Formats: sequence, C-alpha cells, structure tokens
Amino acid sequence: MPSRVDSLLDKENITLQELMDEDDIVQECKSQNKKLVDFLMKQEIMETLVHMVVDKPPSETDEKLRYRYPNVACDLITSDVSQITDALATSESLMKTVYSFLDTDDDLNPLQASFFSKLMGLLITR
Repeated sequence: MPSRVDSLLDKENITLQELMDEDDIVQECKSQNKKLVDFLMKQEIMETLVHMVVDKPPSETDEKLRYRYPNVACDLITSDVSQITDALATSESLMKTVYSFLDTDDDLNPLQASFFSKLMGLLITR
C-alpha cells in the first residue's frame, strides 16, 4: 500500500509545505523513499530547505509554527541520505547560503543555531 507521502507526490502541483505537514515525512526520507528523495533533490527544493534552516522565520508567524518548518527542513537535510548530503555539499550556492547564517550582527536564536549546528555536524562528518 503506498504511503500518504507517495500519494501526495503523485499530485501534479504538490508543494514542499504540503509534504512537510505530513507527520511521517522524515521517516519516509530516512527510509530513502525514492519519489521523496528525488523531489527533495530538486535544486529549488534544496534551496528552500536550506533557507528554512538558516533564515530567521518571520516574527508574525504563529509562535507554535514559527520553527516547525525549519525543524522539519533540518531533519530532512540531516536524515543521512547520501544523495541529499552530496547535493548540499557539492553545491557552491547552497553552501554559501549555509554559511550566510554566520554573517549577522543579530543575536543568534538558540533553536535556529541548533539547526545550523546539526547541519554543520553532518557536513563535517561527511
């Protein structure tokens, strides 16, 4: 029986946020669901995921949801799927975006800093 994530991926104009609203998306990614991994590896999706991790979320977003997508994005990127890790590590533009997190005079949000640290830990391990 196909998973809910697979069913969503069969839709024509599925958005990243729709997928990220699924509770089992990280588990599907870790189990290397081919459709999901292929979707996540698209350049524009990878860029969105990285920006979710390193960019400060809008303060007008509901407090409960403000860090939900960045947390899921971080879990997807760091789910130890070699294709995703390689796509990140070999893309100069994505790596510049990752490092842009450090280029700020603002105080770092501890939760967002933990997402960045997890991402960097993965890259250093690789």
